[in-house]
Amino acid sequence: MRKNVTSGSTVLHSMPEEDGFILVTTLVILILLVVLGISTTTNTNIELKIAGNDKVSKQNLSMAEGGSYIEAGKVGVSSSPYQVSDPGKSDQILTIIPSSLQAAFKASDPDTWPAFSLNSLSYHSLVTYLYADTPPKGYDASQFSTYKFRIDGAKVTNGKVVVELGGNKIGVKVSM
Repeated sequence: MRKNVTSGSTVLHSMPEEDGFILVTTLVILILLVVLGISTTTNTNIELKIAGNDKVSKQNLSMAEGGSYIEAGKVGVSSSPYQVSDPGKSDQILTIIPSSLQAAFKASDPDTWPAFSLNSLSYHSLVTYLYADTPPKGYDASQFSTYKFRIDGAKVTNGKVVVELGGNKIGVKVSM
């Protein structure tokens, strides 16, 4: 159907069957833009959550690793709390377990390990003497031995991260 519209002295003609075409096209474009905006917002929120979780996990790893290195530095020092009472006995837990934790203590569960503090942040640690071994080349095997240790560090808040270090200390051979 053709409509004639007069505007002053000019006659305007509208095209047949095109009434409302611009309105429909505009609505379709608007809907597409809304869907695009919603998906972009959703993706942004997901990325923010991933970044936040990544930050927490890296902080926990750094704390567990730092705690392990602190405790490893104490092994083999004369004033150390980690003293081997019997070098012939393997798998000795050297970490002093407070009496309040002894009932619930499990070497396989970092939640039950003693907590230590570093700059007001806490970590859990467990030091284990593994066994005595032959000393490295250049040491007299009749007088020296290599003592093997495992140092575990954990950060158990905001997700659990456990780090395990191995270490050797060379010392005078202790005979049983």
